[in-house]
Amino acid sequence: ALPAYQDYTVRAKVSEGLVMAGSAKLAVAENASQGAVLDSGWSSPQSTSNVVSIDISKNNGAVKITYQTTVVGSANLIYLTPTTNNSPLVGTPAGSTVPAGGSIEWDCKAGTVLAKYRPSACR
Repeated sequence: ALPAYQDYTVRAKVSEGLVMAGSAKLAVAENASQGAVLDSGWSSPQSTSNVVSIDISKNNGAVKITYQTTVVGSANLIYLTPTTNNSPLVGTPAGSTVPAGGSIEWDCKAGTVLAKYRPSACR
């Protein structure tokens, strides 16, 4: 029972980073809908005891969550990758592509955090 509980507590800590990344996802979606620079107007939240940082890529809007190594060891990254119509978003220093049909889908399967610590949608 102890290993299952330990996995559960790590999953809860990983979930914290995914919740914190919600504001970054919103910023990417709003900026993309306006053709703006994908990280425009967004500030990374302060680190916590579980999450080191959250960053947005200007090139494709991917949100990188970096966890404390005390949470998941050295395999401590999850990427939330936005796509539109199965194509990646494209960002430039001057702006970004507007999503086709106005919708963005997010994939959270990339990164180094082990699958057993990710929510089921991210495995």
